[in-house]
Amino acid sequence: SDPIRYILSKDIIETPGAVYAYRNCNTNLLGEIIRRASGQRIDTFAENYLFSKIGISELEWQMLRNNVVFCSGDLRLRPRDMAKFGQLFSNGGVWNQERIISENWINESIQTRFFMPGNWWEDGYGYQWWTKIFHSGSSYYGSYFAQGWGGQCIFVFPANNMVVVFTGGNYFRSSPMLELLSSYILPALN
Repeated sequence: SDPIRYILSKDIIETPGAVYAYRNCNTNLLGEIIRRASGQRIDTFAENYLFSKIGISELEWQMLRNNVVFCSGDLRLRPRDMAKFGQLFSNGGVWNQERIISENWINESIQTRFFMPGNWWEDGYGYQWWTKIFHSGSSYYGSYFAQGWGGQCIFVFPANNMVVVFTGGNYFRSSPMLELLSSYILPALN
C-alpha cells in the first residue's frame, strides 16, 4: 500500500546503472521525488504544469490508501488526450507556441539508455519511454512509446511527425499493436 516505503526498504543488489530491470516502483519513486522537489503531489503538479497547458481536463488517477498517487499505473486518459501527450513530445515540448517541457529534457528522455537485443516488443528503454525501430517493407521507422497495462500505448514516430494511440483491454494476452503498426499503419506512409 506504500510503494515508496517498499522500494526504499529493498537492498541494492547491483551497481546503480549497471543492470537494467524494469520495476513499476521506480516510477512511483519518481512521483515522490517530484512531490518533494515541488511541494505538490504528482497529480496536482501534472495538472498545473502539463495537463491544463495541453487541454487535458478529463482524467482519473488512482490514489493509494495513504494519499499517494499510484504513478506507475491507472492514469486514465481519453485516446485524444493520450495523443495530445504524444504530440507534445513530437513537437519537442512545445504546444500552441508555448514551451511546456524543455527540449533538452525531451531529447534526453527518449534516448535509449538500456538496450534489449532480440526482444520482440521493444528495443530499449529511456527515461519512462520505450524505444523501438520498426521494419516495414524496405523502410525503417524509429519510435518511442509509452506503454500501459492491457494495451494502452502512445507511439511517437518523430521522423514521420506521427503519433499513434492504442487503447484496449488485452490484460492477459498479447496485443496485436505491433502487427497493426508493421502491417497496416506504417506501410500506408509509403
